[in-house]
Amino acid sequence: MGTLTLLLTRIGLVNDIYTVMIVNSMMLIPGIPMVNAFRNLLCGNEINGMLEILKALLESIAIVCGFVLSIFLFGGLISW
Repeated sequence: MGTLTLLLTRIGLVNDIYTVMIVNSMMLIPGIPMVNAFRNLLCGNEINGMLEILKALLESIAIVCGFVLSIFLFGGLISW
């Protein structure tokens, strides 16, 4: 998604690249699984809750790394 956003910025269809990236990342961050993980922690399912939190955090980190990698690889397209 980050690469597509950078290319659309280069073409001229997108004005502000960072707003588009923030909106896309907010749509992908697992909010509901994070809430369910905390609910499991509070209800007494500690192991299941910790595993769900770890899973949600790893998904969020993977999303952020994908956007950072696309900016590093194709970030020079903005300055053309």
